[in-house]
Order: sequence, then structure tokens, then C-alpha cells
Amino acid sequence: MLAELLAESGLKAIGEVVIRRRRMPDVLLDINGIRIIIEGKYPEKRKELVEKAYERIDEGLCDVVMIVEYAKLEISSNLTAFFNGVITQKDIKEALKRLNIM
Repeated sequence: MLAELLAESGLKAIGEVVIRRRRMPDVLLDINGIRIIIEGKYPEKRKELVEKAYERIDEGLCDVVMIVEYAKLEISSNLTAFFNGVITQKDIKEALKRLNIM
């Protein structure tokens, strides 16, 4: 979803691409010829996240790595009621757009 929102904002962003037959990065960006990988992991996986960032640089897959640790959020009953009990990727995308962060 992050790659899609970044692409819609005008950036060259691809989500979960295969590079040289290696495990896919979460997001690959190209900004003025600079390759940027965004890697994300769930809470308590920070050590793995940092190791993966160093691997991406050492393998020459990108110039910059940005790491993101996903927040652990409790979803309120009001929010799930708003989405009729089921939250989809489309719902998340629309909610992010309403926040005006993308």
C-alpha cells in the first residue's frame, strides 16, 4: 500500500520487487537516480530490520535504506463499526489519504 500511495503522489515506487533473484524489498523508490529501499517489520523485530538494511546496502541493491517499524495499534470498536467490521487494504488507503500524509 505504501508503494502504491508513493507512486500516486508522483514518485517512482514499486512494491515488493524481485531484484537479482533475492528476497523482495517492501518498497523500491527511484528519486533522481538514487535507489532507495524501504524495509518494514513488526514490533520486536528491530534487530532483523537493521540487519536487512545493512544487507541491502552491502549487496549493492540500493544507495539508501529506510527502515520502518510498524506500530502496534489497537483498533477501536468505533473504527471497525465504521468499516462494517472488516478493514480492507482499500479502507486503509482511504484512511491514510484522509490524514493528508501522502
